[in-house]
Amino acid sequence: MPNDNLGISGPELPFAVSEYKERLDRTHESLAQQGLDAILMFHQESMYYLFGYDALNHGEFQAGILPSDGRDVTVVCCAIDKELIGGLPFVDDVVGLLDDSLDDAAQITVRTLEKMNLLDRGQRIGIELRSHALLPYYYEELRRELDGRCELRDASGLVAELRIRKSPAEIEYVRRAASAQDAGYEAAFPAIRVGNRETGVLAEVLSGMFAAGGDSPGIWPTVASGPRTLASTHSSASGRVIKEDEMVQLVLSGCSRRYQVVGVQSKWVGRPPAAVQEAYKILTEAHLIALDHIAPGLPVSEMARRANTVLELAGMWEPGQHLGFGTGIGYAPTWSDNLRIHERESRVFEPNFVFSLSYRHTLNLDSGPVAITISEPILVTEEGYEKLSRHALTLDLTA
Repeated sequence: MPNDNLGISGPELPFAVSEYKERLDRTHESLAQQGLDAILMFHQESMYYLFGYDALNHGEFQAGILPSDGRDVTVVCCAIDKELIGGLPFVDDVVGLLDDSLDDAAQITVRTLEKMNLLDRGQRIGIELRSHALLPYYYEELRRELDGRCELRDASGLVAELRIRKSPAEIEYVRRAASAQDAGYEAAFPAIRVGNRETGVLAEVLSGMFAAGGDSPGIWPTVASGPRTLASTHSSASGRVIKEDEMVQLVLSGCSRRYQVVGVQSKWVGRPPAAVQEAYKILTEAHLIALDHIAPGLPVSEMARRANTVLELAGMWEPGQHLGFGTGIGYAPTWSDNLRIHERESRVFEPNFVFSLSYRHTLNLDSGPVAITISEPILVTEEGYEKLSRHALTLDLTA
């Protein structure tokens, strides 16, 4: 179960020290299996997962260094964040970066690797290249400084893969996140009315989620109306006024201690046209087919293929479109895990996978194009699956 007050120096941690120890042990094993002597971590999610470092400073240079020989983590970060990290479990050292330093971040990181005896003996060091927190400038600096001193290998998925299957303590936070998401829906639905602004709906969403004990989500909720639904989940609330006879789309990420669940509700203001009702019906039919093929051991690709067949027969299939993504620890600008729900996914479902299952279609109405998107968070259980949201997917604003 989550440990809300660990009682150690430094920030309070969401998990017991024993859980962090288990995660580090598995990471050490993965490093050894992949023939790596260490990993340079830049994902904020990796560092939160392994030793509880929780900050929004991943726009600046910071790196976690974990050797494969069982040693603890060394972190290179902005000096102002040293106090956030120094009291965390399994952190051996924290090296602070100052703006007026004569050496840049790459040079200081290389010196730290030298001090840890991780250079000049043919070592292979993994690096999280697919990270929003590693700017190309810093990667080029690191590559230049390390040229000939070690072999850099892309290890972007090493820790990310470990995060896909959640522990029982993580699932507790996932459930809390789902409760916050539902509270956001319940606050939003009455606010979706003619004359109200998208930002007014957003204000109700946030108030509802926070009042229910939710935390600030990794990505702000989306409220889009009318033609703005075409941006799907890639937009933000605006000052646009909601009108009669149009779609309003809510993309909500409930959050608890950085754990996210994601869902999308599309609601029609007024009486939906027949074409909208029919398209929505087909999307929900594909969803029901997909749900029938979620259970431990079943291929993710087969589930996606079955759902896509329904969409293809209705002329609503978009080749290459994914049907969802794993969720878990989330920091801007993303909330997704490595898991992808599509026909090329090689994994089978496992208990405690958490993902958002979603469908989208664009209609060209007489009033203009409009997008319909539906999505809800799913937990894979030992027997099958569980819907984490208690709200049905429907166009009806009263549901």
